[in-house]
Amino acid sequence: MAYGNKSPLPAQQQVTISGKISDSNTGEPLAGANVVLMGGTQGTTADFDGNYSFTITSQDDAVQLEASYIGYATKVTSVNITGASVTVNFSLNQSAQALGAVVVTANKRGERLQDVPSSVQALTSETVEQIGIRDINEVLAFVPGASEDLSFGAGLRQYQLRGIPQGPGDPTIGYYVDDIPFNFFGFRWAPLGRTFDVSRVEVLRGPQSTLYGAGAMGGVIKFVTNKPNLYEFGGKAVAGLTTLADGDSGYYTDLALNVPIIKEKLAIRLTGSLEQIGGYADNNPELLQEDFAKNINEADISQFRAQLLYQPTENFQIRASYYRNENEQDGGTFLSELDPEILLGSKNDIARANWEVFSGTLQYDFSFATLTSTFSSINVESTVSTSLFLGDVFGTGEPLGLLTSFSDNNVKGFNHETRITSRGDGPFKWLGGFYFVESDATFDSFIVPELAFFPPSESLSQSVSPSFFGEVSYGFLDNKLVALAGLRTFRDRRTFTEDFISFTADGAVPVTDQQQNTFTSINPRLNLSYQPNENTNFYINAAKGFRGGQFNSNAVVAEHTAFGLPASNLIESDEIWSYEVGSKLSLAENQVSVELAAYRQNWSNAILQFAVVSFADYNVGDVLGQGIDLGVAYAPANTPWTFTATANLNSTEFDDIRPELLESIEVPSGVADPPTIEVQPLGFQNGDAYPFVPNFTFAASINYNKTFGTKGWGTNNTVSFSHRGEQPGNGDIVSDPLSLMRLRLGVTKDNFAITLFGNNLFNDRDSNYAQRTPALTAFTPTLPRQLGLEVSVGF
Repeated sequence: MAYGNKSPLPAQQQVTISGKISDSNTGEPLAGANVVLMGGTQGTTADFDGNYSFTITSQDDAVQLEASYIGYATKVTSVNITGASVTVNFSLNQSAQALGAVVVTANKRGERLQDVPSSVQALTSETVEQIGIRDINEVLAFVPGASEDLSFGAGLRQYQLRGIPQGPGDPTIGYYVDDIPFNFFGFRWAPLGRTFDVSRVEVLRGPQSTLYGAGAMGGVIKFVTNKPNLYEFGGKAVAGLTTLADGDSGYYTDLALNVPIIKEKLAIRLTGSLEQIGGYADNNPELLQEDFAKNINEADISQFRAQLLYQPTENFQIRASYYRNENEQDGGTFLSELDPEILLGSKNDIARANWEVFSGTLQYDFSFATLTSTFSSINVESTVSTSLFLGDVFGTGEPLGLLTSFSDNNVKGFNHETRITSRGDGPFKWLGGFYFVESDATFDSFIVPELAFFPPSESLSQSVSPSFFGEVSYGFLDNKLVALAGLRTFRDRRTFTEDFISFTADGAVPVTDQQQNTFTSINPRLNLSYQPNENTNFYINAAKGFRGGQFNSNAVVAEHTAFGLPASNLIESDEIWSYEVGSKLSLAENQVSVELAAYRQNWSNAILQFAVVSFADYNVGDVLGQGIDLGVAYAPANTPWTFTATANLNSTEFDDIRPELLESIEVPSGVADPPTIEVQPLGFQNGDAYPFVPNFTFAASINYNKTFGTKGWGTNNTVSFSHRGEQPGNGDIVSDPLSLMRLRLGVTKDNFAITLFGNNLFNDRDSNYAQRTPALTAFTPTLPRQLGLEVSVGF
């Protein structure tokens, strides 16, 4: 029968219905999704690529199909029967109340979160919106064992996972946006991760170096963006106004637009955000010899993302992306006092960071495997100025006075990864790939007024690093018992070139010095999991994490050795072995999910920095960490309620410090009497807690999301709480416990919502980070209480 024939179909004619079922946000296929003919018994299950096909017998002109998948809202559509075959595609929306059924790509293949045999947390876009999370800092408040470490501004931040803080050197956390890594030699800051128009945020806890390489020794934070939708035009707009306790007002605007250019073939998705965070800290005019200025540390943030998706055939797709983030904060984030908030530096100080990324991805689905190749070019520019008043640091009887340090950092990086991943549901699965990164990072620094012991310098950190990786697994006992083994080989040729001014008896002499070293590592992973049914998962995991070594500048080495410290130019690689046992349970017909994991981590050759006047990096010795993660969620059936809670208990301690770092030295006291004091430079002994690692974290949320009647009106309300325990700082100082309460009260009408919200309702003003050196004491604070109004509309 020809298409378009309007005559009645013959009795009991057979009609073949086929199509594809995918996630409405990411476009990822939903393998195992069900399609059934409503009112009948015919139906089928989607294959690994989300494709389905089945034949019905009908004499009707139209039928209704129902598509469903665990963790997604069921969708029903009417289909006109106009011939012997009909194509019907389904795009399903994730259900906010789904527990453990979210599809993640933590292991570089699509899997149910429940099926991943390791500690992975996924915050979906629905969860992010309900809690009111806007950036990576707020995401980590709801991840067990995670916290903020250090920040120089809104876009220059560091974090820790499971007792592995950033510290000096390469990042200890792998930061990813889709398949694009943001880890480079010579730049240790996290990218500015905004959650608008993101499908989910995946947080992988524990070493992930087998699949994600160097710098993932503490874990991975992965932002999975919404991909262009080839079938439907749509978008979302959000606007918000905010005000801070004892501070200024702010605002934010977000816009996402999806446009199919050639239906089912070509689409583009555009995302943009503008935000201003009000200032709340004042300067110290007397100490810094400047006019008084109030609430000067405001931050301006902008983000733009463009993604183009071309899919000429069902098996082949090309993605091109462009990302740009810009942020600038006046006065920086360092405070000398927390109550009231007084800036450490000047009102003229600044912290600025700009990220620009071009990337392309080719993906082809063979019958047996999927081939993926990703290329990315990244350019990062950051500028930081910090003003300090230093006392008599060198015991001369005179204070050094007001100093302003300036630093400019520029990173140009190129990444490439090609991998091939097996397909199908058989017992044998495998993955293999090649990864290459090349980067140049320049760092310029100088001080005004110029000081002989801290001359201007310019350094260039260069890295060329190839690596190969792979994993294989095999399922026994009808795929209930799965054994997995993985391996990554790593080689990194690093060069550090420094140009500086040396002050000698003959005057200022320009000097160029170059250091070079090759760092290598072999990184295995072993995993054994047992899943007696789809709702139960027990696993044991052992994995090695690592990051490449680095170099101290000659000027810093000279300063530290002058005080009798064992500083050296070469800093060796550090590595970690993690051993974990865990379970994931889905109970009470998927109304309750429980995740529990216990771990032990042996961190060898750990890198830490401390200062006399300038900071130098040291391999301080070995560190032992152990802890327990817990996550519980409850979504009672046929109710609008969802309850979640996560917690972590952690003990990370110095286990074997290098003996020479335990010896005391004399340093200037900064006062006339006594002129020097005796200190233990590291500030820690064996058995002491490792800095920047809290001993306890806890987070919980309660959501009430209900639609009333048939007019589309509803309400969406969430109260959430996060707590970070006491966190040792750098030096003899501790950050007090930090407790943050959030509340969102929203009214909805179809795709429209208006929400009143409050963050940090208790107005807890304790610090995220604290440090004390012979020269200064500094803090980085949490944001004061923030109240606001938000309006959003989807279309």
